[in-house]
Amino acid sequence: MDGSLRLPPLKYRVVVLDRGHIFEQNRRRLHNLAYRLLGSVADADDVTQDVYIRWHQTEAAELRSPDAWLTTVLTRLCIDRLRARGRERDTYPGHWLPEPLVIAPPDRELDLDADLSMALLLLLERLSSDERITFLLHDVFGHRHREIAAMLGKPEPACRQLLHRARVSIRAGPPRFHVSDDCFKDLVRRFLDALRSDDYASLVMLMSDNATMISDSGGRVRATMKIIKGSDRIARLLIGLGRKRIGRNIEKPMLINGDLGIVSYVNERPVAVFWFEIGERNITRVYRLINPDKLKGAPSLDDRARDGRVPVPDAITLVC
Repeated sequence: MDGSLRLPPLKYRVVVLDRGHIFEQNRRRLHNLAYRLLGSVADADDVTQDVYIRWHQTEAAELRSPDAWLTTVLTRLCIDRLRARGRERDTYPGHWLPEPLVIAPPDRELDLDADLSMALLLLLERLSSDERITFLLHDVFGHRHREIAAMLGKPEPACRQLLHRARVSIRAGPPRFHVSDDCFKDLVRRFLDALRSDDYASLVMLMSDNATMISDSGGRVRATMKIIKGSDRIARLLIGLGRKRIGRNIEKPMLINGDLGIVSYVNERPVAVFWFEIGERNITRVYRLINPDKLKGAPSLDDRARDGRVPVPDAITLVC
């Protein structure tokens, strides 16, 4: 024996970063944030995929906080897109509407947050890109000002001011009447019935006298670029458009960002998505999306019927 102290061999714990598992845990959160920021399902898909690629290409030493890293990279990519889109919006033909999340009811797996509503997405369009990001990260996703400041590369007081301006702008938006879900659905169902049967009188009755309709064609299909004002003009236009379509015309009830809306089909392909704002007792605003680039996420009847993922209802039971 040499009298030296013998120590047991050191055991090191090797932690392997399972990048794929971590990203999948965050995928839905990242996609939801991107959709709220950009108002486009296609852009949200692209940005989320870009984050996925960068996530797998980054050195492990830089990934001390995976959640923060993923959120920061996604936010900065969205900032770039928002600023580029601001330049594109200046030349966009007519009115711009967000791309909807369209789901055929009933869908037992539906789990949409209230802040995914079209009403909020339209209000967010009033904000600058930095105001929109600050509002969503703080008020919707619960990030602290210090974290948001790091993502935006701005001082913390500036981010507090951005949030204040965003809240003021959103509160200054048009007032919303809070009607029950059942009454909202009943009005949309009756509008759908009138649209299917070319019932001009019923369409007029279901809308307020000063109702408006906003259409987004993106210059891709022929459509009026102006806001249509008055229930009479809206009803006449919708009935006239329906009669001009060539092919098999079908209107289906769908969930548009969690609220009941309508999708119009010609030869089983979506050609228009409608959603609505409701007043005290009737429809005050009709939104009509007909830009084909924004209809790619709407299910086509033949695809859904063929692979059996979602039932195709002829009607849904709604009670008011």
